[in-house]
Amino acid sequence: ETNHRLIANGVVNIADPRERERFFTEVLKANNQEICSFAYGMENGEYYGARRNSKNETEIVRNSRQTGGHLWFLSEWAAVKPAEDYGKFDPRTQDWYKAATKEHRPVFCPIYKRFGENDLAIAAVYPIYNQAGSLEGVLGTQMILSKINHYLWEITEDKGATAYIVEKSSGKMVANSLGKPNFKILASDKIARISIDQIGNRFIIKSYHQYLQNSVANFLAKNSTDRLHIRITEYRKPGLDWLIITVIPERQFIAEISKNIWVSVVLSVLALLIAVLIYLKSTAIILKPIYDLIHTTEKFSRGDFSQRVQIAGNDEVGKLSRAFNKMADQLYALINYLEEKVKERTRELERTNDSLRNSEENIRLLLDSTAEAIVGIDMEGNCTFCNSSCLKMLGYQLQDELIGKKIHHLIHSEDRKGNLISLEGCQIFQALQAGNGAHVLGEVFRRADGTFFPVECFSYPQYREEKLEGCVVTFFDITERQQSEHEIVYLSYHDQLTGLYNRRYFEQELKLLDAPRNYPLTIIFADMNGLKLVNDSLGHGTGDKLIQKVAEVLLKGCRKDDIVARFGGDEFIVLLPQTEPAEAEEIIKRIKNIALDEKVNSIDISISFGYETKYHQEESAQEILKRAEDYMYKNKLFESPSMKGRTIKAILSTMHEKNKMEEAHSQRVSELCKSMGEVLGLFDQDIEELKTVGLIHDIGKVAIGESILTKLGKLTDIEWKEIKRHPEVGYRILSTVNDLSKMAEYVLAHHERWDGGGYPKGLKGEAIPLQSRIITIADAYDAMTNERTYRDLLSKSVAITELQKNAGKQFDPELLKTFIEKVLYKRGDLEPE
Repeated sequence: ETNHRLIANGVVNIADPRERERFFTEVLKANNQEICSFAYGMENGEYYGARRNSKNETEIVRNSRQTGGHLWFLSEWAAVKPAEDYGKFDPRTQDWYKAATKEHRPVFCPIYKRFGENDLAIAAVYPIYNQAGSLEGVLGTQMILSKINHYLWEITEDKGATAYIVEKSSGKMVANSLGKPNFKILASDKIARISIDQIGNRFIIKSYHQYLQNSVANFLAKNSTDRLHIRITEYRKPGLDWLIITVIPERQFIAEISKNIWVSVVLSVLALLIAVLIYLKSTAIILKPIYDLIHTTEKFSRGDFSQRVQIAGNDEVGKLSRAFNKMADQLYALINYLEEKVKERTRELERTNDSLRNSEENIRLLLDSTAEAIVGIDMEGNCTFCNSSCLKMLGYQLQDELIGKKIHHLIHSEDRKGNLISLEGCQIFQALQAGNGAHVLGEVFRRADGTFFPVECFSYPQYREEKLEGCVVTFFDITERQQSEHEIVYLSYHDQLTGLYNRRYFEQELKLLDAPRNYPLTIIFADMNGLKLVNDSLGHGTGDKLIQKVAEVLLKGCRKDDIVARFGGDEFIVLLPQTEPAEAEEIIKRIKNIALDEKVNSIDISISFGYETKYHQEESAQEILKRAEDYMYKNKLFESPSMKGRTIKAILSTMHEKNKMEEAHSQRVSELCKSMGEVLGLFDQDIEELKTVGLIHDIGKVAIGESILTKLGKLTDIEWKEIKRHPEVGYRILSTVNDLSKMAEYVLAHHERWDGGGYPKGLKGEAIPLQSRIITIADAYDAMTNERTYRDLLSKSVAITELQKNAGKQFDPELLKTFIEKVLYKRGDLEPE
């Protein structure tokens, strides 16, 4: 229900891959392993979600335009290739999708073969409609059924019982306790379900069909060894109509004992009758032997089975005595036999009781192993049992603290605000009295220490021989879930980087505030100057800090009730209800004054503003926003260039503060370039331009790691590749300022070679700008004649020899000749021939 609301209300953005796939994988991990997938099929044919594969690893499920309509299983959300591709797939053709759209409500779909695996599964599906009532898609949770066989076997193993679960209408098998398959795998890799008529148990088959005819739930059958008690119980949920069939044999522990005792009693009575007849017949003839026999019989009857009659002769009394002794021997043997049988049956009963105790312990262990709290309630609301999770969640130590007590009064008699909840007003108790189950979400339970926690709970009525005896309640602490939901709501309306409101929140608030009571309604549109330049030169980390600082400045400058939002990458919006233009001017002025005192890594804060005010209902709020943006861009035309110029100076200053050697190198190259321009007879403005570009030719190194720039010794291939990026970085930095666009081209080409072997474009000969060819020569000469971190300096004569060796290869030969003969000679670096 919660996940349905998150998607239906747009809290989870299905269009955002990272947010969407994080949502599906986190929900799947929070559930037990019987849940094998959690996914969302859409009316446009797209399908997203997460699943557990055969190795119990979580994979992302994706079917969209990007996958070509194929169903992909990916190991992570950013993967571009699937771990598995199952070909074309349209969720709208699937039985579970059709079941949800047909019922228009949450429902279980019919059992089906799990996609890609030889197993049966069932899906709980929930259709999602938009506010107009149109179907947008179906949310589904897939559960595997293969473990139900094992659960049934565990329950019935020690009791000699068997159990089956079948679909009521079709008779197809769902599960059984005998470990037999519930389906066949056909040659086409499809699955054929096995019917109850195919299981080979005539008693079960007969009971099933009789139940369908007359709804009788209890049956008695007799096989060759025992009598069988068969019971059929219905299990119904939306979309499910199952029958649970249990078979329990009757154990006749007492039958043989009863039979033997009856024989003993008959023999005893018979012996007594014979003794009386003999007494009556022989009283006058032989008294003493008879008295002896009587006394012995009395002792025998009192339990002294060792007594025997003394035989005095061979007459009738003697014969009677012998008969008595023989009977006594037989009774003695029979009684001993019965005693042994009783002992044996007693041992069997003890073993049975032990088995029952073990079963009870296993059931208790199972209950105590579950994460959810479980508590039993009788018809009066008294607690009958509880598991360990229940005690732990409620803060109790012993079961006796709950068992036998009114559970409602202990944990549910009041809400978080202290309002009383009567027993009759409790949803769970109401459902119990009606014999129904209940699902309660959002209420709170009270712990033993008096604190409250939010719960989601389910109650299930319990029947014994068709008589309602109480219910079982399971509940969960949903504190973390609610916190996660609140976090999702927060993130859906706030910018993650700055903490300001985001564009979505602004657009909603603009609609709410666009009413006469809030006029004049003023909108300020703000845009940062130079963010791209900072990102390209100092990295996005510095750029993010600059964005965060601008957000702080805007909040400080605005009033408490003003709405400040980040509209885009470097754009911000301020919404000012009941605000005249003059007040908006004051707010903008206050923000600019605050910005003057703020810097990020020596970079000034510069923001361009535009605003417009709405006075009348008929004016379009979007048009007001558009005009505010247009005014901002007009102001930006005047403010941005000067800001970019200041930013470039700050970048150079930052780079030179970190590396004084680079600063000295740039100044020397600048002077050499100026001298070369003078020798070539360039115009003064071109000489000044050449001097400037010589000073800033390595500005792109600001984006190179300091550890590489200052490394002692030879660079690795990866480090050398990183160094070679600096002409392109320098070009991007300088090209953001219109006045420096030509210099940007010179900086980009200052590592090209005369023979075309340079970088980044591989230009050749005079295709390389003149200024770039001059910088190449000056840069190389200064690098060789001054100490660098990666090698020692060379003498001037050796450096000149190296330059001459590369004339026509790395350097323009004519310019190199002029540089050596005119510039270096003039400086005194070269002796005349």
